[in-house]
Amino acid sequence: MQNSIQKVAFSRFNGVLLNSNKKGEPISEFLLASIQEVLMSYNFTLGKELFSRILETEANVTIDLFKDDVFPMLTELFADKGYKPLYPDFPLGVTEDSTDIYFYQILHYLFLVTPEDLGVEESNKIESLKSKVVQSKELNLVTDKEILSLAKQLMESNVVLSESDKLDLFTILDYFNNTVVKQLMEDTNIVIKETMIDVSIYLGSRGLTSPSLKTATDVLRLIAQMSGVPLNKKHVNFKKFSRAEITMFITNLEAVGFLKDDMNTYKKVWKKFFKLFGNRVKFEKYPNVKDAVDYLFGQSEHTTMGYKLEKALIDFKQSSDLSLSEQMKSLDSLLDLYKKRSGVFARNLITLLSETNDLKINHSEKYIVKQFLSVVDGVNSRILYQLLDRINNISVGRFIQVSGEVVKLPETKNVSNDILDYLKQELISELSRRASLKEPMGLVYIDDSLKDIAFTTSQKDSNGSLHPMTRGSKLAILDNSEVIRIFIYWENTENRVDIDSSFTFFDNEFNRTEEIAYYTHHALRNGAIKHSGDVVNAPNGAIEYIDINLNKLSEGDNSDLKYALMQIHSFTQDTFNNMTVRAGVMQLTAEEAEHEKLFKSSAVTHMFDLTTETTNNKPLLFDLENREIIWLDASFQQVKSINNAHVDFNRNPVSDYLKYIVEKDNISVYDVLKLNAEARGILLENLPNNEEDLQHVKVFDKITDENPLQLAELVSDFM
Repeated sequence: MQNSIQKVAFSRFNGVLLNSNKKGEPISEFLLASIQEVLMSYNFTLGKELFSRILETEANVTIDLFKDDVFPMLTELFADKGYKPLYPDFPLGVTEDSTDIYFYQILHYLFLVTPEDLGVEESNKIESLKSKVVQSKELNLVTDKEILSLAKQLMESNVVLSESDKLDLFTILDYFNNTVVKQLMEDTNIVIKETMIDVSIYLGSRGLTSPSLKTATDVLRLIAQMSGVPLNKKHVNFKKFSRAEITMFITNLEAVGFLKDDMNTYKKVWKKFFKLFGNRVKFEKYPNVKDAVDYLFGQSEHTTMGYKLEKALIDFKQSSDLSLSEQMKSLDSLLDLYKKRSGVFARNLITLLSETNDLKINHSEKYIVKQFLSVVDGVNSRILYQLLDRINNISVGRFIQVSGEVVKLPETKNVSNDILDYLKQELISELSRRASLKEPMGLVYIDDSLKDIAFTTSQKDSNGSLHPMTRGSKLAILDNSEVIRIFIYWENTENRVDIDSSFTFFDNEFNRTEEIAYYTHHALRNGAIKHSGDVVNAPNGAIEYIDINLNKLSEGDNSDLKYALMQIHSFTQDTFNNMTVRAGVMQLTAEEAEHEKLFKSSAVTHMFDLTTETTNNKPLLFDLENREIIWLDASFQQVKSINNAHVDFNRNPVSDYLKYIVEKDNISVYDVLKLNAEARGILLENLPNNEEDLQHVKVFDKITDENPLQLAELVSDFM
């Protein structure tokens, strides 16, 4: 999906950027009404501020904005592409005892026959039917100031940016001239090294000064990206660098502290780099780099911090047979090393506490925690939130995302609850102290619904969604929604591409109870669940739908269907980042679901592009009992044989992950905002009744399409 500044304004602020001060004849009432009519076909209206700005703006500017930018963007995002499902009479013609659908399926499997080949036609006129479930949304007016503030927040974000975050960031920077970008960089403090590398490369392409790199790994990451390859501990295929580029790398390395320790992490790759380019470095100008290179090639000795920590931990474990004083001496030696690397201390704290318990040293847990707290001010807030999250969920389990895939890790549980509670309170106290040092917030109101929106410490490797959202967040199924219709459409690459959609259903304990996919019946539970057919080729684009009729499910005994997992698999093993795949959710009335127009733009409530380097994705989990949608955006290890939902469940811990997500005690957006509000201002329980008082309150309202989650602001201003 192509990116534009208007797409950034829409996805981040649900609005349109219109900053023109060009005066002239305003747009006519007829053309303004025409714009409104087209917007209404996508379930949008002009917001009050945008409407007023249009009335102040020269007509041609407004016309060009909507004709060239806004309408093409909405068409790309929401318009019916005209792709036909395999079964042309879906959903009414799909029944559990239907025979016609199998005729279509056999023809398609054997001869790749499409609905068009069978003479199935459908009108492609602009849809004008208003949704009976989804409320129309106002388009907001977005300003340059808001867009620049977003860019600053993204760069100052205390989490690793997702690919969609980076795309939005560089789209914004492209929109402004060098003078504006230089001023923005002077006011911006980048704290995440991956962001610093990406911004350095971008600024270099515009001839602007790059921010300083802080570690040898930062420099190596820059070298790898400039070579057009990922960073790898075993091998990096370096491009041929100019002398100026090599000088830039070496100058940055010279300023790095703990250079030998840092270079040791990628020792093999650094050795290759200096074998290729070392003869072009004047080492007498860079004594720190020379010392590190001598170590790399065995011409000098150095004991890395990693080795020291590993040895000290072994010595500590082996001290169990010694006297108490000798054990404590060994423990102090270990802790002294950890205190020199406070971030490493934080990441290893729970494991260290557990291993101390194994040695039965009385009161050692609290002693270790206090030693950690003596250096806690040197730990990044992001790591403190991660530690707090781990404490909250130590009994639930542990899953992380590695290179876009969900991985299950063993969790340490041999730590006393008293110590965990003590550590938790100290962490909250430290985070509150840090918040109190930031700009005052004044009067603050936080909507209770934000308790269901999970706070994040990493958005890395997530797919691109219509609006930002975080894993584990819960969003309500709309009140009048009777049918949930998921859709997925894709296009062939140079080769045939087969994408499969499916639903797997679970009971309360996440035991699988039902499944609808290409290898099952295409109608289940008396027609409450229906599949539109398995399309295996998309030369002109293809689409698949699955309907869940919530009313019909409630009529029979379907109590075993507590959760429904939406799944997408690339049967042909093509990874999503190499093709166009978009999926989403419509929420419909039963009457709307039976309308001949299957794709209803105005009913779309969730939409996302699959862009990760994976062949499977589980975007959403539907809690059918509580009528909630849980945001997952989870991919698992690729299945090399038959890639479908059934095989995936047999190879990967999917059920365990879903149980973890549902039971996990997330740190919520509400929690983080509340901590900041209490430290930096006054938290109100209720909103003021009169408009004048309300103007003095900072309101964090319910997340909706009109009020998207301001994730960039959260992770830059409130972490």
